[in-house]
Amino acid sequence: MKDSRENINGKERIFFDFLLSLWMLIVALVAVPYIITCYAALHIFQNIWIGAVSFLNPELEFIKSTTLRSLVETHRNQGILTILLKINGPPTLASIRRHLEELIRRKDRNGKLTFPHLTDCLVTRCGTYAWRKNAFDLEQNLIFAPYNFRGRPVNELTIQDYVSDIVSKLLPSSIPPWQVVIIPTSENHHYLLLRLHHILLSEGLNIADMLPLIPPVKTNISNSDCKTSLCNVLMMPQYIPALKDRLTQDLTNSWNEFISNNDPLEKPELFKRSANFFEFLAISFIVSVSGFKEWRKGLKSVKPGLFSKFEYLVVTLKRERKKRQINFNTFIKSIFVSCDPRFVIAMLVKNWYRWSLFTLTIPHKIYIEIKAIQTCITLKYCAYPNTIVGFLYSYVPLTFKALQELFNYCRIIFNTPRAVWEELSRNTEKIETVTLCGRKVVAWSEPVKIESIRKIANNTATSASEIILATASEALSRFVVHTNNVQPKQIPITARNINSNYFLLTGSNVKATDSVGGMLCIDLPILDSRKDADLLENLKDIKDKFNTAKQRQQLTFLLSILQSKYGFLSKLLPTTLITIGLKYLSLKYSVSFTEITSRQPFVTQKTIWGQEVSSVIYWRPPQANISMSLCTNYYGQYVIFGVMCDAQLAPNHHLLVRGFHEHVKDLEASSAMQ
Repeated sequence: MKDSRENINGKERIFFDFLLSLWMLIVALVAVPYIITCYAALHIFQNIWIGAVSFLNPELEFIKSTTLRSLVETHRNQGILTILLKINGPPTLASIRRHLEELIRRKDRNGKLTFPHLTDCLVTRCGTYAWRKNAFDLEQNLIFAPYNFRGRPVNELTIQDYVSDIVSKLLPSSIPPWQVVIIPTSENHHYLLLRLHHILLSEGLNIADMLPLIPPVKTNISNSDCKTSLCNVLMMPQYIPALKDRLTQDLTNSWNEFISNNDPLEKPELFKRSANFFEFLAISFIVSVSGFKEWRKGLKSVKPGLFSKFEYLVVTLKRERKKRQINFNTFIKSIFVSCDPRFVIAMLVKNWYRWSLFTLTIPHKIYIEIKAIQTCITLKYCAYPNTIVGFLYSYVPLTFKALQELFNYCRIIFNTPRAVWEELSRNTEKIETVTLCGRKVVAWSEPVKIESIRKIANNTATSASEIILATASEALSRFVVHTNNVQPKQIPITARNINSNYFLLTGSNVKATDSVGGMLCIDLPILDSRKDADLLENLKDIKDKFNTAKQRQQLTFLLSILQSKYGFLSKLLPTTLITIGLKYLSLKYSVSFTEITSRQPFVTQKTIWGQEVSSVIYWRPPQANISMSLCTNYYGQYVIFGVMCDAQLAPNHHLLVRGFHEHVKDLEASSAMQ
């Protein structure tokens, strides 16, 4: 009796979940027309607004594009990307100055400056960013730091405090929004610190342009080649493209056969006699398809505009029609030819012969079908593809699997609105206990060999991303113990992958956004300091949460990629609504995690004058209500764990990276013993 009640309650729960998901989907679909209307209104209003403020401020060049960072940015909390290079050998100020001077003077094929805004100041007018021409002095942006910091020589013991002191200072508004700092040390290496405002990246500049490095060989930067778990979130279709390719191949073969039998250009004897009505229809269809193909090929050379494109289509169809000598007269002749009694009798005799021949060959066809079934069973493939069995064996399983994939995608779309609502409405715990001041501090760990991470991954059947998240979980636990009285059980974070091509590749065809992956929201467990933490159990827990997030957030992951590459959301929704949403989300997800990987492992960079770069650390700036940005940098044979956080969290921010090396060692030892 109890089991039957539980079954009934389970069915009622499933039915209720279905209705709730359906209701959320209907609400989302109803909002689509309003979003499209909002996009059109926003596009018109933005053009009018930019035109008005440009008229009122003719000395300024206003920025038309809007990014998520610019919406939440304030003069105190700027989005300054920060990169630190550790370069072997003594510092070479003259070489770096020469590189920057060449970059500023660089011109394109038309003789215009390639990066004209490197010498301009960034200002705001009427809530909109703009560039202002100003007297430029390279010495204000290129700084050679002193050898001492607070009375002590700069070395490995003081370099982190030195870099944090530089990063904590805001960029002056009277100079262009970038800065290169050369930090000499008392050892046989020096540091190069680059600080760059994110707006410059939307103006055609790549980070690699600012770095005096020999660029690596350009590699494919599509996410399909990325082996990290933060890239392989989307369920990529396999059988739908296979079905499309099979249909395309068969249709192409059928079309080529149809062309060879009915196109006068391929069969010249059709020009020597009058075509019947059926041949006229076939030739007309060929004219339409060929004309459309030629029209698509020549669209690039046509003036923009619907009328010009339509006029070019008409001209193309006329040209194809003249080639095959098709006109109204041939249409009339084809009707008379088809009505000729001799033609009718010949068609009847021909069809009677075909049906008679088909009837006589039925036993042979049945025998071939049986042989086809036999080969399908014994050889696991059909040796007679031109049979009915061959057609079914080729298409039925493939079509079934393609429909399964399509159903899975529909299920993801169906469940996404509800999943997003549940994620936004649930109560979460935060870790920051101070009011954000906007200034930033940084810290980084000792380098850990990538080989150690791979050993743990092989022993525990996990990915490198999950292992790094486990170390981040341990670091946050250590931080919470020292700063909070109440220890949460878990903290929601946002995680994404960025390829090192983002700041190492350069060129006019290279877009930095192509190397930025989608965003995933994960609940990161916080280890209880009063108990002995089981590192492997924590890793398993993170793996389960990671897989759950990947299953529930595929559509939102795709939307975040579209936003990074094309500004999808910022173009559809009002900026005020997006700003409120971002500040609300950043309250829930006050910690961001970024994984910087390389598709050229164990390869190190060199400066253009030949010095080797031994390490590269990239920090993504936390903005809005995000107080902490964790980054892992894969470079050469090592990985470095870094943090950039609000300055009021100092000096405890060192706790987030101090035990990274030891935690990886402990995890490696635990995984080897299981």
